[in-house]
Amino acid sequence: MTAPPIDLTQVPDWAAFGVADERAHAQDTPQGAVQLIVTIHDNQARPLGEIGDYISCTYTPKKNAVSPATIVLKGDDPYVPLAKAAVYTVVPITIETANGWRWSGRVDTWADDMVNGVSTVTLQCVSDFNWFNKLMVFPAFWMPIEIQIPKEAVFIGPAITNIKELIAEQCIRQSGLLGAALEFAGNILNPAAWLGSLLDITDPVPIVVVPTNPLTDTSKWTAITCRMPTVLAAVEQTLKDCGLLLTADLWKPGDPQPCPEWFILTESCIVVDVKDKSNVVGLTGTALDGLIGEGVDLIDTILGEILTVLGGADIADSGSTDATNPYGDGIIAHLLGIDSKPPWVIYEDGPRSGIVESHVNGHHPLAYRMIGGGKSPGWVNKGVDLLLEFILSELLAAFGASGISSTLLDGVLDDVFLAFQQLEDLPRRLRLGRFGYPEFFAQTGSAAYTLDEFIALESALWDSRGFYAFSLTVQDGYPYDFGGEFFGIKCGDFGIGDPVSWIYKNVIYTDYCTEATIIDDRTHRVQIIAKIGDMSAVESPWAKLMRKYQSLWNVVKAASLASN
Repeated sequence: MTAPPIDLTQVPDWAAFGVADERAHAQDTPQGAVQLIVTIHDNQARPLGEIGDYISCTYTPKKNAVSPATIVLKGDDPYVPLAKAAVYTVVPITIETANGWRWSGRVDTWADDMVNGVSTVTLQCVSDFNWFNKLMVFPAFWMPIEIQIPKEAVFIGPAITNIKELIAEQCIRQSGLLGAALEFAGNILNPAAWLGSLLDITDPVPIVVVPTNPLTDTSKWTAITCRMPTVLAAVEQTLKDCGLLLTADLWKPGDPQPCPEWFILTESCIVVDVKDKSNVVGLTGTALDGLIGEGVDLIDTILGEILTVLGGADIADSGSTDATNPYGDGIIAHLLGIDSKPPWVIYEDGPRSGIVESHVNGHHPLAYRMIGGGKSPGWVNKGVDLLLEFILSELLAAFGASGISSTLLDGVLDDVFLAFQQLEDLPRRLRLGRFGYPEFFAQTGSAAYTLDEFIALESALWDSRGFYAFSLTVQDGYPYDFGGEFFGIKCGDFGIGDPVSWIYKNVIYTDYCTEATIIDDRTHRVQIIAKIGDMSAVESPWAKLMRKYQSLWNVVKAASLASN
């Protein structure tokens, strides 16, 4: 029997390890004695039957990305003709594990092969997350495509509310009377498509977005401006910055209602939700938490630079082992208690730990001084030109010359004065010693002694630091079960996007579960391998700061109808 989750902030560490040990000893046989349930559907997502005699089934759920699946069938399998219909219609596929967690998608391509007299049909499927690559974000979702005012769509506030509003708007413009009117206007020169506009009333986009109360949305605040990107392109960086998980799951009659307090579903549809997986508890439990966190993040970023300048603790060079806190690991964040809380799932290296692989990589600092620029600020070049004009005009007047323009030397000394800028990290230099690499030229593309160049050099200084990158691969059921959440029901101890910790040589590492590979074939019985972390470095706080500044500036320009 699975032990209930334990809040590690309320009990001693030994209590959590005790439960983990009990589960490890109770695990007599590998998880996955039951075959996967693979179901094929018609284009209305009504089940046609279970594909029980497949040769192999492999799928890889991923965090905030399209998840692929490969199903190999015998050439004479009765479901092959149904799968081949994917050439002209939608063929939905679901794959369900023993604990009730479900992957959903559709057949994307198929291959009918004959090798040495053996016929097989291979189905390549994509998850329903691919919907986010197929919906565009209109600047004005309520207007026909011929008239898009304002120029950009603008979303500002808590991240979850922003993303859900963005997706919901793109569904609204393709549904109901509004969708029919907008599509008719968009096809005004294509009479053959006029009748199709009525389908927006009878057959709207089958997507339902789970509502979120913006007043109690504690996710990190963000600003999004976009003009005709895909949904995923518009929100991808926000998902990463804020520790969010975007999901698209196929709901079928008989499944738990995803949001009964708001609506009751009766027909198959795609349910979209956004969950905060950062494991950070705010101060108020309201939308103010995300705003407070943004302020704390800004102060900690600047404070880290001040400490570096003073030659004290260098936050930028700290070997952070927690990649799940969107507000960073600065001093103010710790004082206010808005740092990440320990996750329930924590692995400890040992003979029954379930750890398949654990990787920790250390990277040597690239240099202690960053140099950038190549162009002088505009005001410097203009000042030099004015000075040269004054000198030349005085010389021409002194010699009585005429007919020679005083602007003759304009541009001769452009990008000579204040064209390059450097930024040095003194604590890093002292730690490296006299054999440390001194300097590196950062290709920033900005003029020196500007805000853009300062932020770019700060980011380059961060990226050139010594840092740790880590990842973990674990086997299902030793002692934690992989599954995730399925319409409000917890299927397993952790799933895609959930934070997971592990102890390696007395150091605790924490990162998100980024993907899992599930294999079921004639030699493996539902083997599940989960991957935590992606070996990437923690992003520079200055790069994040610059992105926020740019996003806010884009909002101001869009609101003022300024030229882009």
